Amino acid sequence: MGKATYNLGSLAFVPGDPYKGKSEIAGVVHYPNGSGSKGLAHGRHSLIVMQHGLWATCADRVAQNALTKAQRALIRAEKTGDKAGEAKQLKIIDKMSERLWAWPCRAGIPPLPSSSGYDYLAEHLAQQGFVVVSMGANGINSTSSGQADSVYQARADLINKHLDLWRQLNSGEGPLKGKLKDAKTGRVGGAAFTGHLDLKRVGTLGHSTGGGGAMQQVSDKRHGDRPAGVEGLHSACGGRAVCPHVPDIAPGPHPAVQRYLEGVPDDALLVYLRLHV
Repeated sequence: MGKATYNLGSLAFVPGDPYKGKSEIAGVVHYPNGSGSKGLAHGRHSLIVMQHGLWATCADRVAQNALTKAQRALIRAEKTGDKAGEAKQLKIIDKMSERLWAWPCRAGIPPLPSSSGYDYLAEHLAQQGFVVVSMGANGINSTSSGQADSVYQARADLINKHLDLWRQLNSGEGPLKGKLKDAKTGRVGGAAFTGHLDLKRVGTLGHSTGGGGAMQQVSDKRHGDRPAGVEGLHSACGGRAVCPHVPDIAPGPHPAVQRYLEGVPDDALLVYLRLHV
């Protein structure tokens, strides 16, 4: 299977109001390789976009070690009734948590590549003939605290942004043109996707809050937000704590197909997607 990446900037995406904050436009792409256009398998391929859930954003080892140490010290202070010690450790915990959840990350600190956490699934889907895009959402994770009323819409907006970028690329246009890099070599180029995507058979997939974004994006209420020309949407949501509670999900011209995938074997998910996308 082929693998590519793209990154249009850490603060390139601005969700719609009332959400406050910016996020990256970045993704990891898995695709079926072959003897077609610059290594892409022949034919037209359905597109699947995936979004990860809520997690820390920065791989700050110093902050993580300090946080763990402070959490242990807090437990000891609570057991002994040391109120001053409790207050001291809580301040350290807050400070280190801010570093771990910052966006962009501090200079010299790499971001946690949460979008690569689904490489195993994306590889399986690519083997079935799909082009699979796993997007970054670290900026939304960093800014979502206190914005529960609008975070799912912000995540849906991010999904639509990536779908629109791929719609443009399929037409030989847009910001992704000339921006995809081979994951192994880091060189621009690789598979040529223009004209080889079937945008009438598109799937969205997310876990936890990412699943909430996928459900919001495919809902009837948000039908007008979807990029023109992207059709046949089907969506899968993983995480029972989030997925059943996302509003505005109802059957329609583009049905929102919910599947609670927590604990569901990968093979079952593959069968579902092959049947519906």
